[in-house]
Amino acid sequence: MSTSGEDEPLPTRQPHGDDTPSLLPQRAPDSPRPPSMTPLDTSPRGIVQDMINGPLRAAALHAFVSVGGPEHLAAAGELSGEELAARCDADAAMMGQLLSALHCYGIVSVRNGCYHLSPTGMVLLPDADNSMYAAVKVTGSWLWWRAAAMLDETVRTGYPAVLDGARDPYERLADEPDLAALFDQFMVSRSAAIGHELASLADRFVGVQTVTDLGGGQGGVLAAILHAHPTLRGVLVERADVAARASAYLAGQGLAEQTTVVVGDIFSVVYPGAQRYLLSSILHNWSDLDCVTLLTLIRTAMRDSGPDAELWCIEAVKPAQPGEYSPTIDLGLRMMAMFPGGKERTLKELLALMEQAGLRCRTTLSLAHGQTLLIAVPAEAGN
Repeated sequence: MSTSGEDEPLPTRQPHGDDTPSLLPQRAPDSPRPPSMTPLDTSPRGIVQDMINGPLRAAALHAFVSVGGPEHLAAAGELSGEELAARCDADAAMMGQLLSALHCYGIVSVRNGCYHLSPTGMVLLPDADNSMYAAVKVTGSWLWWRAAAMLDETVRTGYPAVLDGARDPYERLADEPDLAALFDQFMVSRSAAIGHELASLADRFVGVQTVTDLGGGQGGVLAAILHAHPTLRGVLVERADVAARASAYLAGQGLAEQTTVVVGDIFSVVYPGAQRYLLSSILHNWSDLDCVTLLTLIRTAMRDSGPDAELWCIEAVKPAQPGEYSPTIDLGLRMMAMFPGGKERTLKELLALMEQAGLRCRTTLSLAHGQTLLIAVPAEAGN
């Protein structure tokens, strides 16, 4: 749809009203209660208690994944608590308590005294479609937990306390190769659906020769596009520590001859010559000033790339209505805890950043997992 400077609802968003269904997931009668969405005690005290319990639920998932519970259950089909504990080299009594909680959360099911993975639990397997394995491992790591625990100091000082002088969490990850590798997996699994959706926009690749992905991690989004459009060239710009892993990943995808991995800082140089520039979940990492700086660099590169150049910016858009919940609210807290100036933004705020950088948003499209594609061109470009 065409956009303007007004904070219009996105195509899939319904305005609230007395007769409008809630945007929160609705539970079927025979499905497990989604934690933190429908507390059993809806009094003020009960609601706060349910929020307090949230970290323990995340910790339960992390513990289950870390001891190998999902893989052992999947391999065996079903196991008793004692059998699973033995295979995980875990304490049987503690495993029993963990499984009891995970049963309530809908992660495992019970049949004749034995446990098996539920459909929800299947996404905890590393090789599952839409796997959440890396997401659970990363968000349960010491760095993510410490960022949350230090949120009070972050709020007081205005700077993510967990960084301890680093520019951003990527500098911390550079010193943690195992965690960095998991983070790469997390980003690839998270971006897979987005990449396939972008690739499906076949009419928007007519006449395109080169796609440049700025800060594209290992290249999950770029790989999906190049597989669908084998005549395209791909350029991935990343930090040195990520670029090496990206080269290996893209080679493993059979795309070594179709791609160029450039080591560079996306805030310093944006290489001209592409008809499509991708920014996938990048702007929410940075302050407004940093975003305008980056977008201005991209606009300059687009001007030098010809009249058909477009910026494809993928972001989770925060609801315009104050008090309206969406996952971007939780994500926004994580961004402020880990990135200087990081935050989620409304559509109006994103459009304002583009305008300040001399860009004009032509179109927005709703994508999977609550993401939105904003397609922008230099402000002076035609329609």
